[in-house]
Amino acid sequence: MLEFKPMQPGTQTSLQTDSIVQKDKIISLIEDDRAFIQKKHDGASTVGILQGDYIGMEHDLLLKRFNYRNFIDLLKQLIFRSRARRLWCTNLEFHSKGLPVPKPVAYIDLSFRNKDSFYLSTVIDNAEDLGTTYKKGLVEGDKELTHQLAETLASWHRAGAVHGDLKWSNILLRRLDGEYRFFFIDLDHARLFPSPFIKGILKDLRRFFRFGLELSAEEWVESEFLPQYINCISPEMRSRIDTLSLKNSALKDWTKRGRKAL
Repeated sequence: MLEFKPMQPGTQTSLQTDSIVQKDKIISLIEDDRAFIQKKHDGASTVGILQGDYIGMEHDLLLKRFNYRNFIDLLKQLIFRSRARRLWCTNLEFHSKGLPVPKPVAYIDLSFRNKDSFYLSTVIDNAEDLGTTYKKGLVEGDKELTHQLAETLASWHRAGAVHGDLKWSNILLRRLDGEYRFFFIDLDHARLFPSPFIKGILKDLRRFFRFGLELSAEEWVESEFLPQYINCISPEMRSRIDTLSLKNSALKDWTKRGRKAL
C-alpha cells in the first residue's frame, strides 16, 4: 500500500513523498502487469494506470515516470527541479485555479540512487481523447460538443493558461448524464500567465489546427470549431487572432513534417 504525506501549512505542495521505500514500491508495481497498465513508453517517459486494488486505494491513479537520460541531466534536475516536481507544481497551480486538469496526487523526486522521478494524478474516468472521438464520427455535426470544447479552451486561454502541446490526444472528453466536459492533460509544457498570453494562445491554436489536418478534420476546425472559439473570447483577444494566418501557419508546419496522417 502506498502512503502519501499530507501538506504542511505554508508548503508548496499538497501531497508529496520522497522516501526510498515509496520509490521501491512504485518500481515493483510498474513491473507487475496486474498492477500497472502501460499506455506509453519511450526514452523520455513511461506512462500508465496504477490499479487502485493493488495500491490500497478506491480509485486508479495515472503514473508518469520520467526516465533517466544521462548523468548531466540528472545533476541539473537535482540542482534545480526534477521534471516530476515541475509537473506537480504546474498541475497543482492549474487545479487550484479551477482549471480542467486531473487532480495531482503526489510526486516522487529523483536521487543518486533512484535516478527516475515519478508523478501521480487522478484518472479522468469514462473519458477518451478528442482524436479517438473524432475518428469514431462523433464530433462533426454535434453542435453542443463543439460549443463546449470551444468554450472550455476559450476559458482556459482567458484565464492566462497556455498548454504548449495542444494535440488532440491531450484533450479528454467525458460524457456524463448527457453533458460534455473536457479536460487537458500532459501539462509538461504548460504555463499560467497573469493575463491572456497571445503568443502562447496562437501556438496552442496552430497545434490544434495541425492535428486537425492530420485527422482530415480541417473543415470542422475551420468552419465549426474556430468560429465558436472566436465568439467565446474577448474582443481584445479576437482582434489579435487572424484565423487565415493561423490556418496557413498550421498548414505550413504540417507540410514541413511530411503531411503526417493519423
